[in-house]
Amino acid sequence: MYVGKIPPPEKVAELISKTIDVLKAEPNVVKITTTGTEYVYVVGAIYGQFYDLIEIFRIHGYPDGHNIYVFNGAFVNQGKSSLEVMITLMSLKCAFPYNVFLVRGGQENYMETVHYGFATELCRKNYGSTFSEFLALFAHLPLCSIINGRYFVVHGGPPLGTMTSPKTVSLATINNLNRKYRDITLHLIHLYNMVWSDPQEAEGKSFNSRRKADNFFGPNLTKEFLAENQLEYLIRSLGEKEDGYHVEHDGKCITVFSAPNYMWKGYKGAVVVLSPHNSKPSLKSFNPADCQEPTHALQLKDLDKYLKF
Repeated sequence: MYVGKIPPPEKVAELISKTIDVLKAEPNVVKITTTGTEYVYVVGAIYGQFYDLIEIFRIHGYPDGHNIYVFNGAFVNQGKSSLEVMITLMSLKCAFPYNVFLVRGGQENYMETVHYGFATELCRKNYGSTFSEFLALFAHLPLCSIINGRYFVVHGGPPLGTMTSPKTVSLATINNLNRKYRDITLHLIHLYNMVWSDPQEAEGKSFNSRRKADNFFGPNLTKEFLAENQLEYLIRSLGEKEDGYHVEHDGKCITVFSAPNYMWKGYKGAVVVLSPHNSKPSLKSFNPADCQEPTHALQLKDLDKYLKF
């Protein structure tokens, strides 16, 4: 599949419906357990950068029996090819339901899709009829995933309470939340924090003027949340970084961002690699895709075998 060469709207609507059926079987907290031979790749924000998504596959390979992918939200908006990104992710999720996992981010939201490009892109490409179906799909996305009982993967941060009462929340509580909202707004405090919170250097919690909520969280809260739920690392994907990643909170909080040159800032993208041969996560940066690279074109052709319409 190439940008501009995509299936008709009715086929996309069918793919959305099929993907929703797959997602309905998944809880809010998706637990991923490997056998000890697979590589797990956690991909951060993509923001509609289709060719950079293909670059990730070129570097690390497509999902199969040896590769598991967790896409940690922000699939759409800003970039020009959000539709192509979504078709690819949905197709791979349906083809490899136990090797591809999708986590909801702040962009998979009604207001963000209207204001930051996805809704406009659908209309421009004559796929406006699928907008409502995409919103239904976003409302079915799981809120987070746990890999091998060690890594908590969430788009923003832990679902802490208010600034005056930043109470640690259990995984059982997260699993009992109603996630099926087309718009995650501030009154849905736990869901909002999971997609929109940011780490800070100071202890405790403070007001985040950019997010208009008290959801800056400090290293002590990361430590408490992980300890409460018997986890070791928090992997998040909100906010671009110069090398595509940033590690803080005594190494326990990892931000990974996978949209290189986002908003033309010249930053790299990155992916978290969890290797069966290494007990610690590794971070692999990459540059924006070179669409003229022969191997990149071959990777696009390889993608076609997963896109069955």
